[in-house]
Amino acid sequence: MPDFPAVDERRERTWTRTETAKVVLLYDAGCSIYDLEEATRIELRHVVIRLVRLMFGAQGCLDDENTAPLSGEAYSREDQQLMRGMLRQGSSLAVIAEALGRTQLGVGWKRLSLQIPTLSAELREEYAADAR
Repeated sequence: MPDFPAVDERRERTWTRTETAKVVLLYDAGCSIYDLEEATRIELRHVVIRLVRLMFGAQGCLDDENTAPLSGEAYSREDQQLMRGMLRQGSSLAVIAEALGRTQLGVGWKRLSLQIPTLSAELREEYAADAR
């Protein structure tokens, strides 16, 4: 029996510019992250990671559950209020994640699923030409 190397499912996907443009522009048009998975045929986790990195400037490890005691737990109403308040104050994704006891990926995923952020004009402009 052949010995295959283990697949690291947590490894980030390599994106083409065309794939990125499609995801960015569909999200900007109001497509939910769940519909993006279907529209692009790219696993949801990878779609979310790509948008979190692009839209929120997230760097480093996004999903270190060792530093996130509430990772995977449902967000309470208070959690969502705190997150929204911190967003209004201009807090970074990393700061919000730490305050909520969650991973950056978890907070970014929540923000995207609630469609809280809108796409910046810079990102929209950067990828608009690729959609033509």
